[in-house]
Amino acid sequence: MKMGDGNARPEGGAIQTMPEYIRRHYEARIAAALLETLGRRDGRAHIERMHFRRVGYTMAYAGLTLAVEGMERRYRADFWLDMEDGARAEYGNFRVDRGEKPRDGVPLDDYLVPVLSRAMIDEEAENILLRFCADGLRDPKRLEAERLAGALGLAIVNLTLDDRPETASILFFEAGSVDVRGEGRVRVAANSIVLNRNSACRFSRRDAIFHECFHYVEHRLFFQLERLGGRDLRGTAARGGAARDPVEWIEWQARCGSQCLQMPRSLLTRRVREELAKQRDFPAHMGRKLHTIGMKLAGEFGVPRFRLRNRMIQLGYSAAKGAPNYVDGAYILPFAFEADACRGGKTFSIGRGEALREYVRSEAFRAMIDSGRYIYADGHICLNDPRFVTQLNVRACLTAWANAHVDRCCLRFETVYIRAARARYVFGRLNSDEEYNARSLSMSLPAERRSALSCARAMSRLLLELPGSFSGTLRAHMTHQGMTIERLSEKTGISVRSINRLRNEERASYALEQVILIALALHLPPEFSMDLIEKAGLRLRSRPEDLIYGAVLRTMYKEPLDAIQEALHECGGPELKIREAL
Repeated sequence: MKMGDGNARPEGGAIQTMPEYIRRHYEARIAAALLETLGRRDGRAHIERMHFRRVGYTMAYAGLTLAVEGMERRYRADFWLDMEDGARAEYGNFRVDRGEKPRDGVPLDDYLVPVLSRAMIDEEAENILLRFCADGLRDPKRLEAERLAGALGLAIVNLTLDDRPETASILFFEAGSVDVRGEGRVRVAANSIVLNRNSACRFSRRDAIFHECFHYVEHRLFFQLERLGGRDLRGTAARGGAARDPVEWIEWQARCGSQCLQMPRSLLTRRVREELAKQRDFPAHMGRKLHTIGMKLAGEFGVPRFRLRNRMIQLGYSAAKGAPNYVDGAYILPFAFEADACRGGKTFSIGRGEALREYVRSEAFRAMIDSGRYIYADGHICLNDPRFVTQLNVRACLTAWANAHVDRCCLRFETVYIRAARARYVFGRLNSDEEYNARSLSMSLPAERRSALSCARAMSRLLLELPGSFSGTLRAHMTHQGMTIERLSEKTGISVRSINRLRNEERASYALEQVILIALALHLPPEFSMDLIEKAGLRLRSRPEDLIYGAVLRTMYKEPLDAIQEALHECGGPELKIREAL
């Protein structure tokens, strides 16, 4: 084997690749060694292809394919790079290329970032725990973030970073410094995790530590390769049309890896099976069973319930999408569906604010809602039919049958993640400041449908029986519901005097928001709401706020007013304001 000196620092772009490094520093020497082996003193050779493997946490292997000018045969060579401290290379073992199978080890891309699928990240996480925290694979209480960091030789430092609310934590591979509020520039030792007290990210302290531990083990080669370049990198992106930005790629891996470290596949799968066995004779659908299991195991593993739920889904328990679902600040009832109806990023639950945003941005979704056949019920957009929707206290909710068959009566959505903040890499540090926001897109219609014509006929009869005036129609609705003036005043915030005048006097003009408030307080179905608005001499226009009001009137009229106001605020829409009658 030949020896090489890796102290030379490459010149060139922001993030260097391993092929660039090898070509710049070793290709000529490797080609000369091959020609010497072949006895061709006057020939020329070059490296055609390279593939990389990690064979140790600081050791990279490159399988080289070389071509010799004037020869059809291709030759193989081994290239080893020890990056524990700097770079020390060995190469040799020249042979005819006979299509060898890849060497054992973790496959690496050109930036020496592991090429890991979700399943491989699970395997890597278990290997990390087996080596540094083996009892955590048997007992979830032993899965302590600080304990794993200590076993890896990482110090944890708590600082209040100045003007860095988007940063949850920073991993220092080598010594550096950061700006700290009230202290100025503070030096940080190598192999340290800085936790930002000033972080606005959704990362918990535990998440951040596990996240950086995964970085430390899996992405050290990436750091070492860039260290050879001696570059200070900020906001870098992949060059040369590469398929992915390496920094975003390692952030995705660390996000997944953090959850795998906190909830190891083997341990969590065993615990779910044990708990399901205990509920074998429990008369409930799978969504409810997994809801109970999820609540219990979230406590055992010390993770939020939604993370435990997501992890169960990753492990193949797709029914866990039915529970526990945290929507609009509360958990909705667990629900169930056919196994094939909700695979991938699909879901049957959606928040009020998200539903209103989707109504504005999606023409297809708006057309479905404008049909008047759907209603918002306990985190779902459901067919408005007594078989599927009932009233519980002041909210609409699914019937028992609908709750167990949401794929038969509720709209299905698909979750799409949109990057909200770009990942950053500063030489020698990895910054966990990347966030992804979820949005839902309407995907499909339910299989069951009512006869639109029969529904229209029934509603037409009811509308024809109402008085022709606004005041008369308002009185009729209040009388039908047993709604007193005082109670309506309490629900809407409109004074008793104003409501009394609206009931008994016809006016030349009405305030749209006031009429909408009254319609929602009376929980009027969409047809009655639109009828009341029309009799006030008003109409919903094409402006954004009226579109949102229309979505509320059509799908959320059974919801309490305070929940509707929260949904309007969340989606950036105009909250309904009280306007007194003159």
